[in-house]
Amino acid sequence: MVKCILFDMDGTIQDSERLATEANRHGFRIVLGCEATPEELDFLVGKPALATLNSMFPGQGDLILEHGVEFYLARSHSITGYSGIVELLEQLREAGFRLGIVSSKHRRFIVPELESKSLLQFFECIVGQEDTVKHKPDPEPLLLASSVMGVRPEECVYIGDQPTDVLAARGAGMVSAGALWGEGKLEKLAPVDPDLMFKEPVEVIEFFVSRNLTA
Repeated sequence: MVKCILFDMDGTIQDSERLATEANRHGFRIVLGCEATPEELDFLVGKPALATLNSMFPGQGDLILEHGVEFYLARSHSITGYSGIVELLEQLREAGFRLGIVSSKHRRFIVPELESKSLLQFFECIVGQEDTVKHKPDPEPLLLASSVMGVRPEECVYIGDQPTDVLAARGAGMVSAGALWGEGKLEKLAPVDPDLMFKEPVEVIEFFVSRNLTA
């Protein structure tokens, strides 16, 4: 039986990937004096920004990120949650599921962004980039979340929009679920074969709540 449902943040809970992409574009322009390619921008999605940028541009990643973060923070008030997310979280909690966030983002961004949408109240555990040495697609962040919440990995579901989310869930021994209502694309998720895929948040409610899958 499922006791805990964990969520990715960007592209799953809130529509922030577009702003993050524009922030990366800005950092590239300022520091490198050129436009980021679609391949470079795609490579950054769902990964720890600093380590990834430094692997791509040794010695310049810190500065690219600094300018990108400045751009992002100046506009972060415009980030919105996806339609149906509040109802999803409310119904999952009412049905007895325990909820958490596992993100490649730093907690200093996660917490205020959840607070601004009155969503922080739903999550008893938040695992951010600073909490683990390894990051998705490694299962370490998900295993930390299950440990903190005192549930076995096999009692958890992880919902995310990127292939790295699916791979991390599989590595952790959790049920993997692809979210297709935001940044998740069928053509990217299908090759990694998630256990479940949902087109809209209401489908998550129908699957878990209506079928009474909580312990």
